[in-house]
Amino acid sequence: HDQEIGDCTYRVQALGFTDARKVLTKLTKALGATLASTQGLAGDDVTTKARIFGSILSALDDDLLATLQAAFAPKTLVRTPDGAEVKLAGIIDQHFKGKRLAHAPRWLLHCLEVTFGDFFGDLGGTIDTVLAMVPGLVSPSTSPPTSTGQSGVSSPAST
Repeated sequence: HDQEIGDCTYRVQALGFTDARKVLTKLTKALGATLASTQGLAGDDVTTKARIFGSILSALDDDLLATLQAAFAPKTLVRTPDGAEVKLAGIIDQHFKGKRLAHAPRWLLHCLEVTFGDFFGDLGGTIDTVLAMVPGLVSPSTSPPTSTGQSGVSSPAST
């Protein structure tokens, strides 16, 4: 599953069951209460989206991010602007420094989509819903197609 982010393309392989279970357990513990607390928030306005995204970010900690990095970096091949393809695990500290620092969250979200997209789609498109709340985090033109039924477009009520 390829994803172009900035000047690189990331080819991510889905986690196997055991690693996916470990990641899902940590994500659920870290984000479950946060996502539940934002359930009642409605609206397409920037303030609502900022509150939801801020709640999600505040639930992240270094332990969770380290778990995600350890799980997904070995499963990611990076194609750099010069055409070289390298395992992300061996270059991650150098790769995501400077201007690419902002690419790291987008890479992690793509990894989650690759591994859990169908699972969350069966639960009502949770990943797509969260991604759609963060304008510009994942470019629709470079996102892989999913079958979750959530397109990220405005709901009929907001038109």
